Amino acid sequence: MNAFFHQQRAHGTPVHSSSAIQYIQAISRNGYARGVQNNGINTTLSRDDDQAAPDKPIRVLVIDDDIDRERIGRFIKKSKRPFIVVTAGSSGGALAILRDESIDQVLVDYHLGDMTGIELLSHWNKFKINSVPVIMITGKGDEDTAIEAMKYGASDYLPKKTLTPESLTSAITSALTAAELTRKLRDTQELLRHLSLYDALTQLPNRNLFFDRLNQLIHACERNRGSFTVLMIDLNLFKEINDSLGHRAGDEVLKSIGDRLQATARKSDTFARIGGDEFAAILQDVHKLEHAIACAEKIDATISKAIVIEGQIVQVGSSIGIARYPEDGLDQTTLMSNADFAMYQAKKASRKYQVYSPKEETAVSTKAHISQYLRKAIKENEIYMEYQLKINLDNCEVIGAEALARWNSPELGIVVPSNFIPMAERSSLIEDLTYTTIELALAQFVKWRDNGHIVPLAINISARMLDDQHLKDWLLGKLANYDINHSYITLEITETALATSGHAAYQLLEDFSNAGLDISIDDFGSGYTSFASIRNVNIAELKIDRLFIEKITAGSKDSAIVRSILSLAKSLGMRVVAEGLESPEQWALLQTLGCQFAQGFGIARPMSPSAVIQWIEGKTAPTA
Repeated sequence: MNAFFHQQRAHGTPVHSSSAIQYIQAISRNGYARGVQNNGINTTLSRDDDQAAPDKPIRVLVIDDDIDRERIGRFIKKSKRPFIVVTAGSSGGALAILRDESIDQVLVDYHLGDMTGIELLSHWNKFKINSVPVIMITGKGDEDTAIEAMKYGASDYLPKKTLTPESLTSAITSALTAAELTRKLRDTQELLRHLSLYDALTQLPNRNLFFDRLNQLIHACERNRGSFTVLMIDLNLFKEINDSLGHRAGDEVLKSIGDRLQATARKSDTFARIGGDEFAAILQDVHKLEHAIACAEKIDATISKAIVIEGQIVQVGSSIGIARYPEDGLDQTTLMSNADFAMYQAKKASRKYQVYSPKEETAVSTKAHISQYLRKAIKENEIYMEYQLKINLDNCEVIGAEALARWNSPELGIVVPSNFIPMAERSSLIEDLTYTTIELALAQFVKWRDNGHIVPLAINISARMLDDQHLKDWLLGKLANYDINHSYITLEITETALATSGHAAYQLLEDFSNAGLDISIDDFGSGYTSFASIRNVNIAELKIDRLFIEKITAGSKDSAIVRSILSLAKSLGMRVVAEGLESPEQWALLQTLGCQFAQGFGIARPMSPSAVIQWIEGKTAPTA
């Protein structure tokens, strides 16, 4: 990893990710050697075929200050496995050999001339020569000595009086096998830790590490009254590359951009990929606005350079939002929200960058006020769920319910989703919010099921979560814990998220589909998704954007578009749900066009779990 990254804080979060395991398996299959850092020791993931090669000599160091080392050497050479025996008669000679030569196994006598074998083990640990398995061989033979030897790192303990060529060879083989398994486990743990903190595609820090560093810097600046700048960076024309050349080409573009950002950064800066085609940067000690602007211009110039992909020259640009601490926010949620807002203003105005500048002081105060309470709301169970029904227009039968997050704040009252969900998406809070809402929805499904009602659930997944390595295993684990049939769960992804996602996000959706969950494309037809995108994932459902429903009339362009979407979906084996149905006229026209399913205020507004059951039991009639 490039030197500009900060020294990262110890991170104890375990990773249970099938994608990480597949990555490790790929390394093993392909025989790659990958250096990883473990407590200051450079180790290497070795090729399995090299380790298992029967003709590869095993270098054994025998440390003994008397004639027994010759006898031990003869025992070793009687083995059918090829061994190279290296001997040392003192601790100093042994340390010199271990430092200068490659040794696979050490056999050490307890009694040496200048020290005991256990004292020698202690010296090895100080010099960090602790990756080679050690077998203690001694004539003393008591249990206390064996325990002490194990305490200092010996893998086995053999009495000289019972030593035979067979027992010695067996002990060496067992020690080497155990040492190799330990090395693989250590390297695997290190790789999983790396994957939990870094983006597997670009090798930049991921959202977790980015927000961890951002929070640390905020705390430091609170103490020393420091300042810094954050940037939100969104790529332009990336969707077009995905559409024309495919998502693997899009991944190559993202890798290239990641490499360029790494090369651009100072040692004190942090650049991260936080999802899809979005990147973020922390520019430490960038105090003056003109310096922040100069950095943004340099980054845009770097990103905008041509890239050669599969023999074709492609080019992307960027829209960059600039926000500064403490002027534009005192916490990470507000700061990133404002940088994100500035980035969208830059994109809207076709500018390379935009400095955050609130139009009204009251708007800034309100936004900051909400962000300060949102984290508390997630922790203190202020988030709750309402459910909007999807029905069969022919018989009003409920086919499912979309789970929608709501927030009732003791301080702010009811906060509408449009005021807190976009804010969560612009910060690390989207992860906590997503896991919280999924947990609430699944628990509610179980309550309904236990009372005799099966209500299939549709759960919204943010574009930012499509790069979350934990999501798949966590969600499938929750479904198993709740004993919920996967066919009852639909994951709704906006078409914007689908269109701007890389190959890894598509693979995640494919994995969910293969596991039996339905994938639904929300807001379909609003202008972002190409038909190539929906072809690349096993989509079960298309939800027609409400823009085509709200003014639909017979013979209108909207009517023709809806008819075309229905025809497309039918040919691809997808069901279609019309969003935003509000009137009897829309209901009738959708049926005429062949649209069987819909949701909207004309059917039912989002409602409480008890109201859902009342509706299903016929105690509440459809509105339209």
